[in-house]
Amino acid sequence: MTQAHSSGSNLPANHYAASSLISADPVQQRLMLLDGAIAAAISAADAIERNALDEAHDRAAICRGLLLELTTMLRTEAPSPVAGAMNGLTVYLHGLMVRCTTQREAAHARNVARLLESERNAWADRLRMLPRTGATPEPARGAASPTRRADAVA
Repeated sequence: MTQAHSSGSNLPANHYAASSLISADPVQQRLMLLDGAIAAAISAADAIERNALDEAHDRAAICRGLLLELTTMLRTEAPSPVAGAMNGLTVYLHGLMVRCTTQREAAHARNVARLLESERNAWADRLRMLPRTGATPEPARGAASPTRRADAVA
């Protein structure tokens, strides 16, 4: 998450969240980004329904930024059908968030949240299946390595 998405009153909380994201393993990083994108999409939909269009635009922009972060987490050096499908889904969701604000349609943002929740649940299930050894899990094919992710966030 970038400074552009932080409000002045939450700088310590934003710094803590950014530090947590950087130090998390790849699966936890993905879950954190998904949680943020889901919350931003729901907030954008709620703002549209209240006709708070500036707020809707801001929340949709945050969601789009998080979707881009999710895309950059994907490994692209080796072709992977899973990574390709995940990239395609993220690009589609990004487009829905653009339509959400340009068409003032809360339903688009709610669809994004619903689809992201499905992906989040799948990743959370994967995390629960990992051994409880305290070791960093091996990234899924298509997920970024901890080193690459930390460099991208910083």
